Amino acid sequence: MLQADEDSVHIDCQAIRSLIDAYLGGTLSAAQVAYLCDGILLSDQLGLDSELVRECLEEMTDPEINGELTALDAMHIRQRCSEI
Repeated sequence: MLQADEDSVHIDCQAIRSLIDAYLGGTLSAAQVAYLCDGILLSDQLGLDSELVRECLEEMTDPEINGELTALDAMHIRQRCSEI
């Protein structure tokens, strides 16, 4: 879920699961997911609720380094975010 306070918007595991669901459902491509994750990680106005959220975002960005996101990768990341 995206939660806003006075200074920023906070991203939690629910938001990560929603992003992955959009990818798995075909609404977003792997390239679009990587682009969104880059933007989230680089933003000064977006806060991350946990180190797990940061790790999951980092795994979905930089396809040149991490490889392109696959459905299997996405399902594993979603599972990790569901365990909290």
